[in-house]
Amino acid sequence: GEAATMRGLITAMENGLDVFLITLPRRADGSSYKDPDECIRENPESWKQAIAQAEPLLEHFFRRATEERDLTKLEDKRAVVRDLIPIIARVPDTIASAHYLQRLAALVSVPEADLRGLIPQKTGGALKLRPTAAPSKTVDSWRRLSDRVLAMLIAAPSQSAYVIGALAPELIAPELATLYKAMVVFYTKESSTQQPAWQSDAFRRYLANEPDHEALLQTLDVLFLLSESEFAEVPEVDLQREISETVRRLRKRYLQEQLRNLEQEIRAAELVTPRDENRLRELLVKFQNDSAVLTTLES
Repeated sequence: GEAATMRGLITAMENGLDVFLITLPRRADGSSYKDPDECIRENPESWKQAIAQAEPLLEHFFRRATEERDLTKLEDKRAVVRDLIPIIARVPDTIASAHYLQRLAALVSVPEADLRGLIPQKTGGALKLRPTAAPSKTVDSWRRLSDRVLAMLIAAPSQSAYVIGALAPELIAPELATLYKAMVVFYTKESSTQQPAWQSDAFRRYLANEPDHEALLQTLDVLFLLSESEFAEVPEVDLQREISETVRRLRKRYLQEQLRNLEQEIRAAELVTPRDENRLRELLVKFQNDSAVLTTLES
């Protein structure tokens, strides 16, 4: 009954109503009233006081999400974000939505921009994850693909050997490259004894020894949230297929950039006097080889 009531209240909020929750008072002996009618009949003043102390709906959700949780612990942070992000997504007022997103970011010590990337948006009546950036920008596309492949790797650590074997660190967006390099080194050390658990305390302790470890741990936490939001319920066979496709797109993007750079180098080498024929030949062979690999990836 409470869950159904909450769904109705969220719908009311979503449609522009200011929603407040009244907590049913208790009798002097601590016993509960059955309903507002019983409270009003026995003690109308206590009901008036309860109305005066009515709690805004979002304040109620924040209080419920954070009570009895330790926000210094990763699991509790993730639980709070998991509880609150879908509700904040349904706040229709832009200013109110931004206010609560900033508040959540401060609570869990995660950058607001990263949390914003987890906010669902409505598409055809369903909720799906909003991209963190406009897909038309190449650099944003690179970051988004890198985010996804690492989040999927967290959800499916059994795919670590494939991903690490297929993706050199330079294929990952610069914002995530340092973390990915640490994952590669950690995997190389641990893979001979056990499958890496990216959510384990062992990996977090390993990162704690890295330069700029606080930023690395923060980035890891954001990837954990993305992993849970998008991939926690996805069957592993589907994750394997999606990982393979994302790896293909990252390799394709890298080769396209390499070919653009090689074109510029070839033009420059052709204009040099005297021309270095050996250097020019090396560049042309490299261009042909990379073009052949790109053709294979595109097919």
